[in-house]
Amino acid sequence: MHFRKICNIFEFVLKSRLMKNYVYILGLIFFAFGCSSNRSSNSSKNWIYDEDGPGPRRVFIEGGTFTVGASNHNPVFFQNDVYTMEKNVTSFYMDENEVTNGDWLVYLNDLQTKFPNDFEVYYNAIPDTLVWRNPLSYNEPYVDLYLRHESFRDYPVVGVTWEQANDYAQWRTDSLHRLRTNNNTQNSVIQPFRLPTEAEWEYAAMGLVGNNIDKNTEILGDGKIYPWNGIGVREIGPERMFSSARSRREQGQIRANFKLSEGNYSGIAGSSNDGGVITAPVKSYWPNNFGLYDMAGNVNEWVEDVYRELTFLEAESLNPFRGSVYLDKVMDPTTGEVQTDKYGRPIRVPAKSARKMTYEELMASQNDSTQTDFNHDMRGYRDEESNLYGQTTLVNNKSRVYKGGSWNDQANWLNPAARRFMQQDESSSTVGFRLVMTTVNQKQNNSIKRNPR
Repeated sequence: MHFRKICNIFEFVLKSRLMKNYVYILGLIFFAFGCSSNRSSNSSKNWIYDEDGPGPRRVFIEGGTFTVGASNHNPVFFQNDVYTMEKNVTSFYMDENEVTNGDWLVYLNDLQTKFPNDFEVYYNAIPDTLVWRNPLSYNEPYVDLYLRHESFRDYPVVGVTWEQANDYAQWRTDSLHRLRTNNNTQNSVIQPFRLPTEAEWEYAAMGLVGNNIDKNTEILGDGKIYPWNGIGVREIGPERMFSSARSRREQGQIRANFKLSEGNYSGIAGSSNDGGVITAPVKSYWPNNFGLYDMAGNVNEWVEDVYRELTFLEAESLNPFRGSVYLDKVMDPTTGEVQTDKYGRPIRVPAKSARKMTYEELMASQNDSTQTDFNHDMRGYRDEESNLYGQTTLVNNKSRVYKGGSWNDQANWLNPAARRFMQQDESSSTVGFRLVMTTVNQKQNNSIKRNPR
């Protein structure tokens, strides 16, 4: 009887896809003892590097139209960011959960293996675990244990700067390309991993796809406050429309990991506890209608955008984004081969033209390091950074947006429209990230459950 319970628990862990890199051998032992399962033949992909490469599993996000800022129901609290504009994003893939400590340790190990004599690249990739320190709080166990202790393996990685998150995205792109090349995959050209734009993140968090009642009727979601429907932060009964609860036992449970009130991080012990004093393991709460976990609470998440208060009033309606910096690859003037750095990545320099140059212009530009009149840096387009940074403003071209709310934030920050910023070289114990990948196929994803019931 006890063995059967162990088998059932192990099967649940297998389906959760949280420890794909660590329990493969343990799984073989269990199956050798005859633990039966009705999992599909493809489920073994969850446990080893396959065609998806390292990192969390990706979920298809079908693009569409939504109203940026429509979920904001606190115009006093967010008085500087209350702008509602109709925008459209194209389809993309998104990590179903935040990048975990386990994912990051795989990254660190790979860097150490590939560059054993280059401590700098390894050191620069280490998260700042000192973010847990507080002069009037005893958090030293988190400083020492949070990143590397086995018990925190499935917790979201924190202490990571925006710059480190982008380096991880580059490594993950390289790893997937290398994997597919080694496997002789027919189409080895892949879209790069990257941080989501703010518009992509907000669109994915709202999960309006689940509000489609049928093919001809949809609820636009202008009244949606959180990544779930309803005005509360607790699960409604299973008989209610748009409910995620499978039974009455789940009714009333907290839907995200956040600070319930000042000084109340988890609720009292027992069934009303939200399960997280600090961060919680990813996938600890219900996903939204896109199948994305922790789009509210647990940790805030970096997005790609440079912060400006009026971004969405100025930005384009299709794929709005602030932060473009146009770069060109450096090519050998004789052979045309792209030059690479010591890590095998293309060397990029500021773009010198807004159009395709003639061959003569291209060759001349390769030998001329001077900058032309073309402005390759669009981070301050129509809203230039102030020369008084640090005096009258805290916003410049290195101020990056983060969203989602965290274990240390109250419920108002769980709103998908809420936005804050931090310098791209700064980190926090409340900020993590997940990655996206552009898809070249914009077709409708028929596997999405448009009726959540």
